[in-house]
Formats: sequence, C-alpha cells, structure tokens
Amino acid sequence: MSRKRKNIEKNQTVSEVTLGKMLSDARLAAGLTIDQIHQKTKIPFNSIQQLENNDWLNLPAEVYTRGFIKSYCRVVNIPYDKVISLFPGKNDPTIDRLKSQLVIRSASAVYTNEDEKTRSDKESRVSTALVVFILFVLATLTISYIVSQKETTGNTSPSASEIKHPDANG
Repeated sequence: MSRKRKNIEKNQTVSEVTLGKMLSDARLAAGLTIDQIHQKTKIPFNSIQQLENNDWLNLPAEVYTRGFIKSYCRVVNIPYDKVISLFPGKNDPTIDRLKSQLVIRSASAVYTNEDEKTRSDKESRVSTALVVFILFVLATLTISYIVSQKETTGNTSPSASEIKHPDANG
C-alpha cells in the first residue's frame, strides 16, 4: 500500500469519530445499557438515544444537552473536554442547515420556521390589540363613574340654613 493510501484511510477513521459514537463506545466498553445510563444520570431515555445518534435537532436546548453530555461522561469515565469538543455549537453550519429544513407540524397545518415567525407576529399584534381594547373599556368606565359622581354631588339638597321656615318672618 502506498503512503498516500495509508493517509487517506487514517483520515477516514478520524473523521468517522463523532460525539455520539464516542459516547456509545464508552458506554459499551463500560458494559452499560442505555437504561442503566438513564437510571444513573436521570437523562431522559430518548435523549440518550438522540445523543448517541447525533440527533441534535430533537434534543433540548444546548445548555441542557451539554449537561447531559457531562453527566454521561462522568458515568462512563471519559473526559468531558475531549467529548464536548465534538459537540456542534451554535455557529455550526450543519445545525443551521438542518434547522432551515425543520418542519413544525401542528394539528391543523404545517409551518416552516418562517411561517412560524409570521404566525407569532400576528399573535403578538392580536395580543396588543386586545390589551388596547381592555384599556379603552377601563378608561370609559372610569370616566363614566367620575361623571356620575359629579352629577350626584351637584344635585345636593339645600342646607338647613338655606331653607325658608314657615315660622320665620317673611
């Protein structure tokens, strides 16, 4: 085999190492099942499977996923720093590409990420309109109450000194 061919094979082996594969291999080397990892770490069973399958889109927020990886590493005795270096971060183009293809399914319709944004904008406008309407009603009721109080104070009966008594001279 030529030197060039050996380098290619070596590079292919290095590039095949993924975070999920590293975790899975460490778990198997420790003689643990996914259920045992779940019991020891309290990481949801599905999340463990998603970690091992490099299914980043179905995992919770990045901060939780990093915590899962740290707990997992602690149980299988592998260095967290080595494993987390393989974690696709916020700026990973693979994640961005997958997110753009993500489809959110609803009971009534299918929305892409962009449709979801316009939908949330519409919901925001509806919420704002509702708040403005409620404030308008409260202002109207307040003004009505104040006016009715002024009318009752304006129609007070005269005091005793203002009333003419029949026994008075006059």
